[in-house]
Amino acid sequence: MKHRILSAIIFVFCILPQTAFSKDLSTKSFLDAVTGRRIHAVGLAGTNTAHLYPTSLTWDAASTKLIVNANIQLDKWGWYCDFVEFDTVSEKTTYIDSYRSYYGAVSRDNKFYYIKKDKVYYCDLKTYQKELVCAHPNGFDFYGVPTISNDNTVMAVYWKNKNDNLRNIGKIDLKTGKLSVLVSSADFKDVFSPPYPDLNHPLVNPVYKNLIFFCLDGPFGVNRMWIYDENLDKIKSHYEPKQLGGKVGEYLYHENWAADGEKIYVIKSHRSPVKPAGIMWVDKWDSTKYGIVNSDYQYHYASPSSDGKWLIACTRYIKGLVDKQSDIVLVDLMTKKTMLLARVDTVSDGHVHPSFSLDNKKVTFTFIDSDKKMWVGYIDITQKPDLIKK
Repeated sequence: MKHRILSAIIFVFCILPQTAFSKDLSTKSFLDAVTGRRIHAVGLAGTNTAHLYPTSLTWDAASTKLIVNANIQLDKWGWYCDFVEFDTVSEKTTYIDSYRSYYGAVSRDNKFYYIKKDKVYYCDLKTYQKELVCAHPNGFDFYGVPTISNDNTVMAVYWKNKNDNLRNIGKIDLKTGKLSVLVSSADFKDVFSPPYPDLNHPLVNPVYKNLIFFCLDGPFGVNRMWIYDENLDKIKSHYEPKQLGGKVGEYLYHENWAADGEKIYVIKSHRSPVKPAGIMWVDKWDSTKYGIVNSDYQYHYASPSSDGKWLIACTRYIKGLVDKQSDIVLVDLMTKKTMLLARVDTVSDGHVHPSFSLDNKKVTFTFIDSDKKMWVGYIDITQKPDLIKK
């Protein structure tokens, strides 16, 4: 089994046109009805705004500017949207580019990397100059959310094959623009059977860059978790869900590396026949080392802080006044205790996706207003809750 197959290298400088729009994002704030926490919101009335996927940093290095998926061109928003920077201090809106929502990530050296079809670009968040990092040599569109190592040198990507299945995982050297194929469908002929033939969720370890996590999706979430070690050119079964009665007994999904790279967090669904459920951790390489972090809620996503002290999580949907609601929960990784930060409205097919700013002072999430339009919310967790007027 041979990996590290290098593609053609494309790394050219370009400046994409800046476009002025009449619609800038606006702000509002309100108190959460349950906890009294002040929620700051960024968006545009009558349309959708969402922050980046929780495996990606959505704030700049100073934790004052948000990169969001907006709709300032007021087109019908399906998967297509505008990448926009919003300065929470000056309240200035800066257009970056347009493509599918969530297809981007901010690096710790203040660059926004994003995908457009078969190409990867970045925008320098200091100068707003843009560069083409690389293009797929066979013209295959990159798919889904990229992830970036803490030292800003490696990006994990994946793409579909000609049969429209997610069957190839690779990495991009962000210094040279080289694309390497790490894992392909040929490596898994014995386990990829319809109707769930897709490799999914590749995540580069933020510290141990030779390790790339990925999973095999199944009818109840993740059927198998894998690690590819580029140094050894080896694929290892990272964690195989326990079985019950010959069937999968643990329903796992929504993985996220710890900032120090020592473990990965994954949600074990409350619907799993094998208990307990909750936020689970697995060692970066040794699948015999794992455990449950917390089971207080029926969790949906969990994201770690960069200092390793916290997880921010959201719950499965509960019936709300608008459509459905989700609790946003802060988990103390030392004590394993939880604190409810807010209860927000969400649509049944929309995700709250909570995550931290790089300075770990703000928790960011997506919610809906009374018109069922999405806004980006954030809570300053260093501030005490406001008093709710009775």
